[in-house]
Amino acid sequence: GINAEYGNQEVSQEVSYNQDDEVTRVKISIPQWAAPVLIGQRGANIAKMRRDCETKIVTSQNGERFPGSKERVVLIEGGSENVTAAVHMIVDLVRNMKVPDTFGNVEAAQRRQKGVNMINS
Repeated sequence: GINAEYGNQEVSQEVSYNQDDEVTRVKISIPQWAAPVLIGQRGANIAKMRRDCETKIVTSQNGERFPGSKERVVLIEGGSENVTAAVHMIVDLVRNMKVPDTFGNVEAAQRRQKGVNMINS
């Protein structure tokens, strides 16, 4: 599998073949408060990331959470190197984001910022 450099957690990888193109699918979870910045105004940030990394990136809808958590799910699909680049970009974005003052527990959110959770599908 692909190994993430963040949080010593392994990225789950499902590979399927389509016309000799290898497709890597990775699911990660991000804090609920980080999703609006990842997506951006009218989807601008996520669209740019899709173009820059040449990947398909989809977030769960607002209100849809990873079971047993308050986290949003992000699915990333594409070539292995592109998916890895997208994961790194998202992790960097979350790490460098200012936690909103309106968020209940800013301290816990700042600890959570240190890495992403990889989801085994």
